[in-house]
Amino acid sequence: AIWHAIFSLVLTANGEYACVISSACAADYRPIDEACSCYVCRTYSRAYLYTIAGRNNTAGQLLTYHNIAHQ
Repeated sequence: AIWHAIFSLVLTANGEYACVISSACAADYRPIDEACSCYVCRTYSRAYLYTIAGRNNTAGQLLTYHNIAHQ
């Protein structure tokens, strides 16, 4: 889960990985996974995570939280 979050890959309900650092997420205001009820999915959009990715380790921590909650 942590390794995947480092590379901005997150687990989704269908078992696939989604990348939130893709420019396609820049204007995507949906949660990482609409079927997930973790804190990150309830609070942050893909666009927000895209915006903070690479600026500091906060995005990685949030993605790790989602991945762990999702398992």
